[in-house]
Amino acid sequence: MSIHRFFIPMLAIFFPLLLTISGCNPSHSDPPPLPDQKEGPPKNVVIHGIVEDQNGNPLSGVLVTPKPKGENVVPIPEIAVYTDEQGKFTWNLPPGEYEFVLTQNEQTTSQHTVSIPDQNEHDLKLTIRSENK
Repeated sequence: MSIHRFFIPMLAIFFPLLLTISGCNPSHSDPPPLPDQKEGPPKNVVIHGIVEDQNGNPLSGVLVTPKPKGENVVPIPEIAVYTDEQGKFTWNLPPGEYEFVLTQNEQTTSQHTVSIPDQNEHDLKLTIRSENK
């Protein structure tokens, strides 16, 4: 009899504890995700850009370098791209604010602050400002 007096209360204490540890507790549920947790990496936006001079003529061979600005800076997969014969370039960037630096003939000629919206594609027109006025 003395074993039953000891065993039954111990079983009543340890059995629910054992169920909780093993994950069989019916009242146990996963906590909801935190509101600031994002799923997956940020979605990139396809940027279709063109670089022109002040007269609206497309410029080829211009080095285009975006530099992320703001609090949530995301790494950019490429450092820079050149414009083609029609002055166009294409880039995949996460949404956010950037400073686009335009370099022609190995000299920085213009800087433009641009906000890239959270959408699939975005058209961008940048103008190189002439240093001689």
